[in-house]
Order: sequence, then structure tokens, then C-alpha cells
Amino acid sequence: KRMQRVANWMQQKWPSVVSNIWFGVFMGSAWVVGDFFKLPIDIRHITFASGNLAYGLYGVDFIISLENIIWCILGIGIIGFGNFIVSFLLSLWIALRSREVPLSELKHLAGCVWRAFRAQPRAFFLPVKEKSE
Repeated sequence: KRMQRVANWMQQKWPSVVSNIWFGVFMGSAWVVGDFFKLPIDIRHITFASGNLAYGLYGVDFIISLENIIWCILGIGIIGFGNFIVSFLLSLWIALRSREVPLSELKHLAGCVWRAFRAQPRAFFLPVKEKSE
């Protein structure tokens, strides 16, 4: 029964599983490709930056100044913010293209979002509880 449940799950979810695996492979091997072609490329992703910080801290036996820790955390935050913005903008672009929304509508869309943010800024960061009757 367990194997059948796993098989059913894999049958339904295999595209997302495989795409995530390949995403990790491509991101993890980008530096090798850059090194081979003598290109100065590097991956700026929050996962790699956090892992490298942890690996580096372990390598120096956690003996590091508070100033360096603060700079590292700030850098990871900036990388994470950049990752979020890029992902958001790409998702928005794909969604707008799929609905054939012209670029001239972006100004109106931004205005609507801004008005909604001003009316309920908390709803942009915390889940909104549905009012029950």
C-alpha cells in the first residue's frame, strides 16, 4: 500500500520533482561551467550564501567578529531580497503575458495595488482571516 501511494504521488508530481532536481544541478554546476569557459560567473542565491556562511563559520571554528557576522547577514538579506524581486517580476511577467495584458495597463495595475496596500498594508504581509457568518 505504501509503495502504491508513493507511486501515485510520483505519477502526479514527477514534473515538479524532476524540475527541482535539475534546477539544483544547474545552479550548483554554474561555477564549473564558468571556470571551464574562463567566465567570472557565480550564483547569488540565498541558499548558497547561507550555506557558504555556515561552512565558513565552521572552518574558522566560529571565531569571527560581530561586525563580520552583521555584514554577512546583511549580504544574505540583500541576496534574498534580490532573489525575491527577480522571482516576483518573472512570475508577474508570465502571468501578464498569459492573460495578454498590455504593458500600458501596468500603471493602472500598480495604482490599484498601491491603493490596496495603503488601505490594508497588513494584508500584504500576514494572512487575512476570513470573517465567518
